[in-house]
Amino acid sequence: ASFALWRGDLTDARRAAERGWERVRETEDWSLMAKMAATALEVDAEIALAARERREIATIAAARAHAAEVLAAARAAVTAAGVPASFGSRRGAEAMLATAAASRARLDGRTDAATWAAVADDWAAVGDRYQVARARWREAEAFLAAGDDARAARRLARRPLLEAARIAAELGAGPFLRELTELAGRALITLPGPPAATGSWVAAGPGAGAAPVAAAAPGGQRSDRRLSDRRLSDGRAPIAGQAGPPSDLVRGFIGEPPPKRTDTFGLSPREKEVLALITQGRTNREIGARLFITDRTAAVHVRRILGKLGVSGRVEAATVAIRLGLTDRQSR
Repeated sequence: ASFALWRGDLTDARRAAERGWERVRETEDWSLMAKMAATALEVDAEIALAARERREIATIAAARAHAAEVLAAARAAVTAAGVPASFGSRRGAEAMLATAAASRARLDGRTDAATWAAVADDWAAVGDRYQVARARWREAEAFLAAGDDARAARRLARRPLLEAARIAAELGAGPFLRELTELAGRALITLPGPPAATGSWVAAGPGAGAAPVAAAAPGGQRSDRRLSDRRLSDGRAPIAGQAGPPSDLVRGFIGEPPPKRTDTFGLSPREKEVLALITQGRTNREIGARLFITDRTAAVHVRRILGKLGVSGRVEAATVAIRLGLTDRQSR
């Protein structure tokens, strides 16, 4: 299910999550039920968010009902086990349930950064750094989505996003690192550059020089064994969940040099992002939500793009973009 989510295949993710849940719900393995519930609710949240963009009310309602049922059953199983809260297995299960509950709030559109920060703290206490990073990722998303002041929201989101990126690089989690750089790009948050020749992952501090942090080991042994983060047979991390070429940060991480780019029609990087969304038929409101900017700012970008391309409308702009390959990245 996780691998399907990285690929952006929600149908396959739902199928896998449902099979997994049906297999564990009748067992006495309360720890595995909690873990499967966290995965199932993450899938439900992604399905509901995608359905909200398409205004599919029935799909959203079904995802909510399924999420509520799964979370209640998993909570009941963990409680019925009677394992003391001080035990490691119980603490891990409770962290999974907290993750599932946060995903349910995200599904309902009422998640906040504090919720995910608490989940990250839970996982830090358990000692699972990968899950800490995932919670920090969602914390950054929540800051960006809820902030009325875009500049302040970026400032708040930068810290958890950097922490998540550091952990992802240290663990060699290629697809996850790409997801983080994609979010950073949409929010105009600068992440560290690719690994230096010495192998250290360099993180630039705000307003200061670069500082080396723990080394990423692309060719070494991994502590995480998730299918989505294993390398392909040629040694490269599988890039999934986003169409188009990988970012320069990820290219550096996997040892591939960044491509040479030439800006056409004088489009800025931000205008290229907006143009990519125009080609998908997105409205100004949807563009604003995707890039964490106001509707008015999105409209300004659209007007500038039309002027630079010398076209009269969005359809013509999309046609020119597709034919000339002006958008070097696509936003899901």
